[in-house]
Amino acid sequence: MLRATYLKERRSRGTPFLFGNLGLMLQLEQKVRAAFQRLLPAYADLELGVAISGGPDSVALLRALVTLAPAHRLHLRALHVNHGLRPEAALEQDLVTDLCQQWQVPLSVKELKPLQRQTGIEAWARNERYVFFQTIQTELGLDYVATAHTQDDQAETVLLHLMRGSARRGLAGIPPVREGWVIRPLLDCSRCEIMTYVSRRNLPYATDSSNADVRHTRNKIRHRLLPFLEREFSPQIRRHLISLANTTREEEIWLEGLAKNAKFWDDCLIHQRNNNSVGAWDT
Repeated sequence: MLRATYLKERRSRGTPFLFGNLGLMLQLEQKVRAAFQRLLPAYADLELGVAISGGPDSVALLRALVTLAPAHRLHLRALHVNHGLRPEAALEQDLVTDLCQQWQVPLSVKELKPLQRQTGIEAWARNERYVFFQTIQTELGLDYVATAHTQDDQAETVLLHLMRGSARRGLAGIPPVREGWVIRPLLDCSRCEIMTYVSRRNLPYATDSSNADVRHTRNKIRHRLLPFLEREFSPQIRRHLISLANTTREEEIWLEGLAKNAKFWDDCLIHQRNNNSVGAWDT
């Protein structure tokens, strides 16, 4: 289901979008700015790719960055992948194209040929997205590619990894920065905050019907398990899962630092022993 009708009706009447003078920066925009300041202290003059599917999370992220771009000299490029898996995929691409034209953001699109098999589709789609993102990042010299993962995605990921018996690294969940070029500025924002933002900004967005299909494990966690845990055990379960991820990630960084430091001193000791052995033979 698409909220693109509003977009096309306004255009057909020749009426421009009016987001209104909302005065102070909206809370979500403040959180996005804070995320960049925390993760990338010198983030002005960035060439930034922004992944956008047309869903509310990614539409909100792109709109927030469009708002922030002039003050921080961000040069944006939207990135959209049409997986061709659902009948409404073409409409979602049209929506993304319309938004990028309205906001004057250049857009790169990748149209995929869907797999014929019935299993492993989600993993295939995710892999193809990141291959495309990295290709564009390399070709255009983008500093980073921003994706729209939220607090709720984080909680679902930690719970999924926990049920699969993941080690510590899995319990750290979704990293705010991945491989030095993927950044997630919405990880401190809840899905509720996203929906409040798109409502206040009156933003059109697409709803992916496959997200309601509980045959997929993540959807079952989102629609059944997490609500059950909130209702029957702890209303703060999402916050606890996010806290677990943050604490585990900090500990992992600390442990990696210790390991690197220990390896450095081991290498120094080996080097010194080798030098002493050579000196002994010379005498």
